[in-house]
Amino acid sequence: MNQIKISVIAILTVILISPACRNNIDGIIITGQVDSINGTKVRLTNLDLTEVYDSTIVRNNQFKFNSTVPEKGFYYIDFHNNIPYREGKFTVEGWLHPCQLYLEKNGKYFFQANGKYQILQNYHSIRSTSPTQQKLDEYYSGVNLKRKRLLAEKRKYLHLADIFLQQGNNDKYKKYLDSSSIIENKERLIYHEGTYEYIKNNPSTLITPYLITQMPDFFENYSLYKNVLDGLDPEVKKTEYAKKAYTFLKSVEKLRIGGDVPQIYGSDIYGKPFKYDYTKKKYTLIDLWASWCLPCRYQTPRLKVIYQKYKTKDFDILAVSVDKDKEWWIKISKYDNIPWYNVSESVKPKDSKNIENFIATRLPLNYLVNKHGKIIRRDIELDDLDKFLQDSLQEYKN
Repeated sequence: MNQIKISVIAILTVILISPACRNNIDGIIITGQVDSINGTKVRLTNLDLTEVYDSTIVRNNQFKFNSTVPEKGFYYIDFHNNIPYREGKFTVEGWLHPCQLYLEKNGKYFFQANGKYQILQNYHSIRSTSPTQQKLDEYYSGVNLKRKRLLAEKRKYLHLADIFLQQGNNDKYKKYLDSSSIIENKERLIYHEGTYEYIKNNPSTLITPYLITQMPDFFENYSLYKNVLDGLDPEVKKTEYAKKAYTFLKSVEKLRIGGDVPQIYGSDIYGKPFKYDYTKKKYTLIDLWASWCLPCRYQTPRLKVIYQKYKTKDFDILAVSVDKDKEWWIKISKYDNIPWYNVSESVKPKDSKNIENFIATRLPLNYLVNKHGKIIRRDIELDDLDKFLQDSLQEYKN
């Protein structure tokens, strides 16, 4: 069973880095021209959507902020209105989509989008006096240009497939349907490929190390990221974004198969500090998750089946939450009735040692560890885990 992941574009917005500057940044003017969503609330927020610095309503297809934020760096313009929708088994009030921008003192920004679709698909544009924001918009524009070309090509193939289906020509119908599927697979990779191209060609902007910190494939593309970081301009190397990216790369070196499992920080839901003895079980699955991560919670019932099947046969699960909100983590842990050992640092993602040590740039994420505290598998699919345990715990077979 394939596990659905919250990718870097999603979780990664939760683990962003705090910029070095700590003085309030004022004089920020953000104006917007957004069609067809009059009455929609717009907020200026931090990257984990927990702090609101300004808010207004779209009227006459326009909105405006004249704001102050704690420090220069990345923020969201967040659009919301009261249209209920289903998210898994929960009903959520409103649609919500954050659009990223880089704010700095006395910066002027003009946001433009033609309705909800462009906002939800990140097809909006942000013109600005900020050089860093200009580079961020350049990145999104380049990626979206390639994405639009792929979508146009996919629509063409689907249109041809419909024509041949109506004509009863099954061979050509299947041919063009397969072609559209190939384009769809390319579309899923467009942000990765666009990011690779951008970071290789832009060593003089902090956008490059920032994008690297958001990527989910540090193990697969370690050499690429290291070469890019080593080639950054000296001033960019001094930024917190570059330092964070180097920290992730150092963790990759430690998280090799056969390497020691990193130290885990935090306390359990009763407030007791983390304490775990790997020698008591032949295998332990370290499961990194969060209460807000629906794919993590969707897989919990399947993990429970595996846990019940092997918990008396030398197998255990250790859950490591990256939640910031301790009360919510405890509430969801109890609601989902998690039966295995469950710990959390309950700190802001930027301060999380567990996120750094395990490179939790996507969730769910897991590491299978043996009784010697050595990593033997990384990011193992649950069906593969079940099969591995069935084959490896032979002595417990009846």
